[in-house]
Amino acid sequence: MNGERGARLGRHAAIREKAPLKILPFWLPELASRERANIELVLEQNFLNEGRHTTEFENRLAALLQVPHAVALTNCTSALYLSLYALGVRPGDEVLIPDVTFVATASAVTMTGARPVLVDVDENLMIDLAKARTLVNERTRAIVPVHVSGRPVPMDNLLAFAQEHQLAVV
Repeated sequence: MNGERGARLGRHAAIREKAPLKILPFWLPELASRERANIELVLEQNFLNEGRHTTEFENRLAALLQVPHAVALTNCTSALYLSLYALGVRPGDEVLIPDVTFVATASAVTMTGARPVLVDVDENLMIDLAKARTLVNERTRAIVPVHVSGRPVPMDNLLAFAQEHQLAVV
């Protein structure tokens, strides 16, 4: 390692030696030899997000889900945007989102021309439905729950709320 990055990593190593910290990784890939070989094949062919492997994946996913089509996207922002758009969210509409989220949630809403409405979260960092209730109006079209750090939103409650207010759930 060299340059600024190497210096930063060197400083971090010195800090760890003085005060060892147990770091819990946000994500650790676990790749068996088959997965690793498939990844290397895609990289060698230089088709990271399109091409025959993506088409094969889309076809197999559609068959598994027993639907006519499946579309693979390169990121969740695109998936959120397309979902909202497919549900008819348009300029002038509002979409409820938790105030503890990644920027992509709000970005996807604004890409449709709608306005993201930030809703306070509860003690578990999940969208607070009591607070959401006070923000629903005639322009509210959808709600986007965000599952935080492996903790799922209680979907039964959220789906009942959405049905009560005639909101789509993404």
